[in-house]
Amino acid sequence: MLKQYVFLEDRLSNSTRYYSQPVGRIIARQAYEVTTAFKLISEALSRGYYIAGYFSYELGYILEPHLNRLLPSNRKCPLVNLGIFKDFKTNGMPEFSGEQRPQEAFMPDWNRAKYKEAFNKVLEKIIAGEVYQTNLTFPMRCKINIDPVVLYRSLCIKQPVEYGGIVSLGNPVIISLSPELFFKRDCSNITMRPMKGTIKRGFSDLEDIKLANQMKDDKKTQAENLMIVDLIRNDLSRISEIGTVNVTQLYGVESYPTLHQMTSTIVGNLRSGLTTFEILKSLFPCGSVTGAPKIRAMEIIRELEHFPREIYCGAIGFIDPSGLACFNVAIRSMSIFDDGSAVYNTGSAIVSDSNSDKEYEECLLKAKFLE
Repeated sequence: MLKQYVFLEDRLSNSTRYYSQPVGRIIARQAYEVTTAFKLISEALSRGYYIAGYFSYELGYILEPHLNRLLPSNRKCPLVNLGIFKDFKTNGMPEFSGEQRPQEAFMPDWNRAKYKEAFNKVLEKIIAGEVYQTNLTFPMRCKINIDPVVLYRSLCIKQPVEYGGIVSLGNPVIISLSPELFFKRDCSNITMRPMKGTIKRGFSDLEDIKLANQMKDDKKTQAENLMIVDLIRNDLSRISEIGTVNVTQLYGVESYPTLHQMTSTIVGNLRSGLTTFEILKSLFPCGSVTGAPKIRAMEIIRELEHFPREIYCGAIGFIDPSGLACFNVAIRSMSIFDDGSAVYNTGSAIVSDSNSDKEYEECLLKAKFLE
């Protein structure tokens, strides 16, 4: 039986949280178990315990009543999968076997033609005025013969990020190298930093700077980013004190070894007494991985993506009894199953002037660090 733990790491500031030996588990596999799961979260926190783990993307279908009917039945991951812990270590690291054997290359479920077929259907919805933006994604699969901890460590060297980690709370084991913050809550203060906009790195310093500036000044990229900023401002305003939601950074650029990404930062002061359920009900899933308007975008995603996203586009993180909480947007994340099969999803945002070939290339670029 795999050891149960949650390891969360910020490679950029060299801070870690290692939760091991859970005293309990909070799991919701079916819709009717979700309400109880959130009650257990509140009870555990009130008793001084720490919570860490993940929420799958499909939890969003349960949190929004209009989408309940869309919950797929062919899921392998729980909707909620959390550990209850007495404490955590700030200098711990999961044990690993050191075994590292060659693995297959990840192969996309959708080739370029299949992607274009779905892309064109999204474009039709946009032209018809049903949505402004939709995040279209697909899985990539391979067989893994590497200890997940070893794989995580090797990938971190290629792509150090702020919101990485490993969740080993049953099958599958999740490894995440997410650069995107979903939300961080510290007392009444909440910060969200959606990521929308991607461009490859340059071969020289001069080309690299040119590409970063090209993305920052690109009107299409700015429009994509601003749509999601407006969506998140609206989501956040429902649970924040009136007049406290502000955009503190718009069109920022973050650089990683294989790509540049555009981010914006939104902050607010939460209303007092909010539970985890109430916060997630307003914010989850993050608008950057759905599109806008969110509900219609999620309906289109369910229609065109014939596979559950599972942990991908969900959230991985922790909640302290003090109220401090931090979750990533679970992009750049991989599920490794007991049989050695691994799934890594990738995607991009489609707007009215998007190009199918360019969007497909962006999807592959986001998986390049796996090579």
